[in-house]
Amino acid sequence: MPVLSTMLNFDPMPALALILTPQSGPAHLDTILGDPFLCSIFQGALNAQVIDYKISLINITAHLNEDTRTTYTLDPDVAGSLFSLFKKLIQVITCAGNNFNPNIDIISLPSKLPNNAIGSLGMADPVTSWGTLTSSINPLALEFNSVGNIFKMFRKLQDIANFLFGWFAEVVKVSILQGQDSRWNFGSYFGLSFEEFLDRIHPIVHGNPYWSTLS
Repeated sequence: MPVLSTMLNFDPMPALALILTPQSGPAHLDTILGDPFLCSIFQGALNAQVIDYKISLINITAHLNEDTRTTYTLDPDVAGSLFSLFKKLIQVITCAGNNFNPNIDIISLPSKLPNNAIGSLGMADPVTSWGTLTSSINPLALEFNSVGNIFKMFRKLQDIANFLFGWFAEVVKVSILQGQDSRWNFGSYFGLSFEEFLDRIHPIVHGNPYWSTLS
């Protein structure tokens, strides 16, 4: 898997233009899911609000070091919330691709997505972003040499998180359209079978104008 520095060099903007216009990634997922219960458990588990959070100087602390240099750090709670979003989102995606229920499966969560799950999508895997899964270092928890660099790093990670959300939403859409032939179970993280997930989705698909344009 790529290291975190590879992920931070990833530019999501071309893909964002294709996937997310005119919606943000979390809003795009809500549109596809439609069902209030599913929207609630996904957004609640993933804490997607941090994608739209605007940091300010009140979130930043200045430190005068012994060598008279001044460094700056981001509030630990804010830094942790965005980094946790990456971790949780990738866990949900990995569970879905492996039909893994973390509530009952006693084995460890697989570290990657099966090739047949990725291959069934007919779309690119954002492999450059999986480095977050193996990294224990939160880049937002480091010291920065300027306030501007904190703003740039936070915005960069928000853009990547937004892209991943959009990719995730597109995978959910493809899986729903595949029906019983899908190799993904997007209810697995929450203890739902794929049949239970589809049972909640299908009434939405048949009654939602968004879905009627895809059939």
